[in-house]
Amino acid sequence: MDCARVRGCFDDAYFSLLSESESEEFFAHLKECVNCAEGYERLKSAWEKLKEAGKVSEMRIPSLDSVLARLRRKPLFIRKWFLVLPACYFLLSFTHRILKES
Repeated sequence: MDCARVRGCFDDAYFSLLSESESEEFFAHLKECVNCAEGYERLKSAWEKLKEAGKVSEMRIPSLDSVLARLRRKPLFIRKWFLVLPACYFLLSFTHRILKES
């Protein structure tokens, strides 16, 4: 794993959302890279402080990378939205034009 990918996995690693192989690669990189290790420790510290302050409970928040990976597995969902969004825009603009004329 490179530094950019490791930084993108910080939240997933903290919330134990990485697969076994991803987790091994992630922590192997942290052993070699001081900058990423320090960044991960800062993130862990921030989450722990928020928990102590009662601002967050035990929850699992997926990172953007994991959300995008799930969306890539569902191309039909994405294709539907690319069809639905323009239709919604057309209907809203058409409705606005009619209401404006009345």
